[in-house]
Amino acid sequence: MTNPQESLTNNGYMGLYTCVYNFCNGSLILSGAKNSSKPAGRTRLKPGCPELYSNLVQYFVGYIVKIRDASDSLTNEALLRYYAREWDRYSMSVTHVDRAFKPFNRYWVVRKTYEGKNHVYPVSTLAILLWKRDFFISLQKTSRNITPSVLKLIEARRQGENADESVVKSVLNSFVSLGMDENGEASLGVYEEHFEEPFVAATEMFYVTESRVLSAKTTLSGYLKRAEEILRVEKDHIQLCLDTNKRERLTSRCEQLLIRDQAEKMWDGFQQLLENDQEEDLERMYRLLARNPGGLDPLYPKFEAVVKHAGQVAIANLVRKDGPNVGMLKPKLYIDTLFYVYHKYQAIVEKRFNGNKAFVSAFGKACQSFINSSTAPGESTSKVSQILVNQVDGLLRKSSESLGNGELEHGLTQTAVILKYVEDKLTFQTLYTAKLSRRLIHEQSISIEAEMTMISQLEDVYGSQYTSKFHSMLKDMSLSRDYTDGFKDDVCRPGYPGESSISFDFRVCGAFIWPLKPPSHDFVVPWKLKSLSTAFSSFYQMRNSGRVLKWLWNHCKSELHTNYLSRSYILVTSSYQMAILLQYNSAETHSLGELSTVTLIPRDLLSRVLAPLVKLKILIAEGHEHYRLNFDFRSDNTRVHTDVALEAVEDDIKTTEDDVKALEDRKRLIQFTVSKCVKDYKRIKTQSLIQETLTRLNDRLSPTIKEIKVAIEVCIEKEYIGRVEGQRDTLFHIP
Repeated sequence: MTNPQESLTNNGYMGLYTCVYNFCNGSLILSGAKNSSKPAGRTRLKPGCPELYSNLVQYFVGYIVKIRDASDSLTNEALLRYYAREWDRYSMSVTHVDRAFKPFNRYWVVRKTYEGKNHVYPVSTLAILLWKRDFFISLQKTSRNITPSVLKLIEARRQGENADESVVKSVLNSFVSLGMDENGEASLGVYEEHFEEPFVAATEMFYVTESRVLSAKTTLSGYLKRAEEILRVEKDHIQLCLDTNKRERLTSRCEQLLIRDQAEKMWDGFQQLLENDQEEDLERMYRLLARNPGGLDPLYPKFEAVVKHAGQVAIANLVRKDGPNVGMLKPKLYIDTLFYVYHKYQAIVEKRFNGNKAFVSAFGKACQSFINSSTAPGESTSKVSQILVNQVDGLLRKSSESLGNGELEHGLTQTAVILKYVEDKLTFQTLYTAKLSRRLIHEQSISIEAEMTMISQLEDVYGSQYTSKFHSMLKDMSLSRDYTDGFKDDVCRPGYPGESSISFDFRVCGAFIWPLKPPSHDFVVPWKLKSLSTAFSSFYQMRNSGRVLKWLWNHCKSELHTNYLSRSYILVTSSYQMAILLQYNSAETHSLGELSTVTLIPRDLLSRVLAPLVKLKILIAEGHEHYRLNFDFRSDNTRVHTDVALEAVEDDIKTTEDDVKALEDRKRLIQFTVSKCVKDYKRIKTQSLIQETLTRLNDRLSPTIKEIKVAIEVCIEKEYIGRVEGQRDTLFHIP
């Protein structure tokens, strides 16, 4: 008992165990042989065991009183350390004694308990009860109560002071052990009365004071840091001091004082932290408020408003600096600005808010709002789609070959990210189809791989149905190369009339896939091209029975070699310019009327076709609408592109046409959806029809209510739907 760390040797332990066993066994005599009226095996106990039990009680009491008296001069932490040390020694010693007295517990104690003898306990229970009666209870009734000392030690740890955790742990273990009742059953009565209740009360008082002081004297940033640190430390205290079943109550109370009672202050300061880019404090606030059910709810609309405002301010500053409205902005600058705002707050959501779904949703709504917003009243949201299309077109044209693969991929990824939030998907699809067709037809694409990369990203955003037309266009390009190679192999053998003078490539494009229109006027094709196109048409029809080719000469390109100058040049022209220049093989000067008559190109279009040739001084304008071939033409470049200026003019015209077409497609889709809704419902209220139309079009575009109402009136005029007589707000389908 005095030195439990020095454990008994095996021989010593077995000797003690054998002594107790023999003493108990010697106190039992068999009585079955002497008294046949009693069943054999019944035992009678000799008086030695009660004496042993009495001596054991006296020993324990003497030992306990001795260490109790030795503590009379101790107080506070010194008393606490003494108590913890002596308890550890006592409990360890009792374990050894109890093991040695197993025969005594098994035979005599169990028999006495069975006979109903009170105040007889197993050795370990006896030792605990005597410690509680003669040391613990007597100590707690005096001014030297150890509970306040335990609480002071815990508070010192809260304040960051070095306090011996093992002392607290030993004392609390004694409180739990001393809860054992006279029946040997464990109970937390002593622990709850002498520690848990005072501890919970002291903790609440500490944090009431602490939260008030922090709230009054520190900034929000300082409060968040301190509150998180307090809760972290308190978690360790609670795990150390409280039973598992009791921890939740105190944890909830601490969170009530430090978080829920101060939540309004955090909510009010959230926007300022966000605007000042105090990301670490935002993360602390998120972690704290996430402990409280519903604690984050007020932050979602605040976050959405801040992101939306940041995006709108960025666009407004850009418009103020670089253009009168969104439509006039440089595509790259516009995309970089939007992506900067997106990336900044997306990183906050993922890193600081742990990808919280509600914050992700709020972030998405904000992005959709500012990306589709316009700084000019009444400006169409299709301008955003147009800018994005122009950005992609600029990246995928051959003119961007100087970009590295990383820079090109980054630019395409930026655009794809912004596209996720564009509402007018139909306009983007229409304009992108037009730009893609020009790149492919005129061989201006940087590479098919780059085109596929962008289409794959669009597919990830909008789905395979949205990009099916783009895939078909690339497939047509691949088939066109096969057709060209096959034509050269099967038809253009040695001896073919055009074989030595003309090299060619054909583009066979599906009529319902490509946004290409044939010329609205006649055109006299030069005879060499005429024979070549006729031969290819026959070749194609042999491969594809029932299909007819329609030649789009207004989209053709050609290269002419000059033979009339001292230096040879290659003129890259449109088919119309080629037809004009070939006329100068027979004469040096032609009038506008003569050229129009020979080529059948309308005069207004012919003037636009001639303008680049005159500007480059290949032709010289003379007198009234006369053009002479310039024999003194000079250029630093061997290849002279005469179609560049013409393309710029045509691009302006086509862009306007594309915009008009996109607007018409938008109107037709809304009208179709309105008509289909009425047909499906047979009869429907106007307001319900508007809501149903918005729902069905949500994945393609976001029409305004005004656009839907206009579409309703158009459908009524076209007699697709009608109004129920006497009920102007009810519509019905007209078969």
